[in-house]
Amino acid sequence: EITYGDWSSDVCSSDLPDRGEAPLASAPVTTTPGVPLRLPHQHEPNVSWFELFYDLVFVAATLEFGGQLAKHPNWTTAGWLAMCSGLLFTVWFLTVLLAEADSPRHRIAYPIVVIQMPAILVAALASNRSGGVKDWHGFVAMAVVFATVTALFWLAPASNEVAARANRTLRNGFALATTVSLASAFTPKSWNPVGFAVVLVLVIGVALGPYLSMRVRSGAIRDEHLGERMGQLVLILLGESFLKVALAVAKGHGRPEYVLLGAAFFTVFSMWALYFNSAITGLVPHSIARIRTWLLGHLVVGVGAPGLAVGITYLTVLEPHSELADTATLLVSIPLLLILVGFAVVEFAVPAPQRAVPRVRVGGAVIVAAVGWVAAYGPVIGPDTFVVVAAGVSLAIAGADHLVTRPTEPPGLTEAGA
Repeated sequence: EITYGDWSSDVCSSDLPDRGEAPLASAPVTTTPGVPLRLPHQHEPNVSWFELFYDLVFVAATLEFGGQLAKHPNWTTAGWLAMCSGLLFTVWFLTVLLAEADSPRHRIAYPIVVIQMPAILVAALASNRSGGVKDWHGFVAMAVVFATVTALFWLAPASNEVAARANRTLRNGFALATTVSLASAFTPKSWNPVGFAVVLVLVIGVALGPYLSMRVRSGAIRDEHLGERMGQLVLILLGESFLKVALAVAKGHGRPEYVLLGAAFFTVFSMWALYFNSAITGLVPHSIARIRTWLLGHLVVGVGAPGLAVGITYLTVLEPHSELADTATLLVSIPLLLILVGFAVVEFAVPAPQRAVPRVRVGGAVIVAAVGWVAAYGPVIGPDTFVVVAAGVSLAIAGADHLVTRPTEPPGLTEAGA
């Protein structure tokens, strides 16, 4: 008897799941006596390897933002990087939607996205106000990114008139953004902030305004795919926080203490637990207002994650009485506050939200803000103690969140024997 993994030869082809392929019995099979055969893996994942690589490019650009905040930890840098993150997040979101029902089947779509990836990295490097990449290089890179989006939505087929109008609206908006970016690259440097502001409003306004409205009304959003992509992005962004700490310790910066290293680990672990052990993971709203709120909440989380990476790195490896120690306590408390508020907003926006969960997360954000303020401006809690206290507060919030989250039974399942 020849075995095929878990299948035996006496199983007829009609018992196998119908996936549109020819029956297995019709294909020639070369066998060796006594050696089991394996069927090809036929699972079709929701997210392809190409999309995962694109997410890594996005995270690399976000890490560049975190590096800039580490060098210049002030409100001006934080606000500037928040706007850059919003622009980058919008492009990422549109690429996710493009991979869904309206994705172009033309083979040229993949090379276009490959061209977009290095342009995203150059634009992120140009956002550094004291870096080596010139502003006009960044505007040209932005123009390339917007031009690729225009081309992709020009190739994207439309199943109905609503989808066609949505693609046309987005295509025209990004074509205009491409023109503004190119014009800003060759105008005096003093005009650069105006050009960036115009592009920012234009891109976010078109993408999250009329285009998203038309996509939602036409039902052309795959909840499962979008939810999985968003969850993987949050996973990578939060995971980079502890990775940055480990790399800083490995390079020999400051004095690594295992208590502080453990506290940093549990802080990041708590943030993961809050997102992935909750009902918000994988759930996508269906109304226009709720999906915009859902996206805003994830954007706030994405802005807070690089700041958390910078803050916990400072407090874990810096010398006890460093001049940056007090500032670093704010670099931990403020990103933690943003992440918790972002989680609360996402929970509020998802279908059938559990009202107790946002209250727990907002309450936790208030506690984190209070502890951070006392650590930064008061003599009671020092920087070292703050790392441990922040970890304890984070774990407590995750535990409270777990207690108020009611488990739900999958639909259609009954107890055995029922």
